[in-house]
Amino acid sequence: MRSIKQRYVALGILFTCLASPLAGASEAKALHQKHCQRCHDDTIYTRADPLVLSYSALRQRVKICDGVAASNLSEPQLQSVIDYLNDNFYKFQRN
Repeated sequence: MRSIKQRYVALGILFTCLASPLAGASEAKALHQKHCQRCHDDTIYTRADPLVLSYSALRQRVKICDGVAASNLSEPQLQSVIDYLNDNFYKFQRN
């Protein structure tokens, strides 16, 4: 039989593992709101004549926008925004 302490440790590890993707998603959403939405709203992602047609084009576009907006996001931050946009709007297969 496991001790109470072992159970709490196991629960803590479980909650940490479950919360990590959620924390990443909320950080990505916050970065998107702070940096991307300074220039445009979400309708640009769902327009009838999309500018972005693949995951690699999405990656390229986000990096261009980062430069134009002078956001200076780190590579992990850029990747989280790319994944946020793909998961919530584009649904491209990742390369």
